[in-house]
Amino acid sequence: MNEPMPVRRLTFGEAIRTRPGMYIGNQGPEALQHLIDELMSNAIDQFLMGRATFVDVRVHDDGGIEVADDGAGLPFDEPATDDSASLATHWFTTPHHTARADDHAPHIHVHSLFGIGLPSANHCSHRLVCRSWRNGALWEQSFTDGVPDAPPHVTANGNGRGTRITFWPDAAIVGAATPARGPLRATLQRAAHLFAGLELRYDGETFHARDGLGDLLYLLHDLGGRRHARWDNRPVFRWHGRHGDFQIEAAAVGFAGDPHDECLWHTWVNGRATTDHGSHRLGFAHVLRREGWMPAIVALHVITHDPRFAGPTHNKYNFPPARTAVREALARPLNAFCREHQIGCDAVNDDRR
Repeated sequence: MNEPMPVRRLTFGEAIRTRPGMYIGNQGPEALQHLIDELMSNAIDQFLMGRATFVDVRVHDDGGIEVADDGAGLPFDEPATDDSASLATHWFTTPHHTARADDHAPHIHVHSLFGIGLPSANHCSHRLVCRSWRNGALWEQSFTDGVPDAPPHVTANGNGRGTRITFWPDAAIVGAATPARGPLRATLQRAAHLFAGLELRYDGETFHARDGLGDLLYLLHDLGGRRHARWDNRPVFRWHGRHGDFQIEAAAVGFAGDPHDECLWHTWVNGRATTDHGSHRLGFAHVLRREGWMPAIVALHVITHDPRFAGPTHNKYNFPPARTAVREALARPLNAFCREHQIGCDAVNDDRR
């Protein structure tokens, strides 16, 4: 009797290169955008932790796509848990089983898909090169088809900062070799407003929104509609700060008008749009109701600092502690704003008619 042949399990690299749709979605420019977003998200995490000030994205003539930051660098000087490679090498080659490779928080996601971080860009590329400053040394390591060409090595010593990752996507796997300029530019512009103070650079442009969501309101409104006429040149409410385990930024402006012209809401959690809103919106709506103000347009972004809740968020955010945090954080500043500008229940304001 013939014994069945043993089934060989695919390595992670083989799995992602054989079935990329399971990891990066449908092949094409959007899949390539997802790989860029994965690298950008890691760099923005460095900004949120106070370690970086910019993210620079470049597309080179030879097809290489580069994402750089001035953060604290990758741990090429630390061993992996199994001592088989540096920890940074491990991150490039092996998927993590937690929301983040090192379980850090905050952690953001600038793409709508769930991600697996550095391994997705590495295993979907013909070649990837990483150069990263770490504790006074510039480390370098290259990969071919996701496999290290050699152990990481130091190429210079000094006081440099940051990480520069350049990858050449495998078009047969990703479905595109060059990113779509429009969506990539829009992603960077939007991220600049979601993370106030961060510089995002691309193709000769620098996106930088000092007032974050307060500036974003001017990109979201209807320039030609009635709604704009009711809030053009009106004061903008904006509050940004941390409350407990939540970093919160909120902005609102104008008056919604009649009941058929409802307030427009735009909400995000950990960098990802929550199109169906949820607990964070309820918290802000509560304090707006209490002040008797229905703005024309509202923007709200919540970032979690508790590692347990720093994973990707679906379209709706159901987490009651976020509702409480938003309500408590915004109550006083919103009340002070409404009093100063005579908005709300006790104000006589002809603009609301």
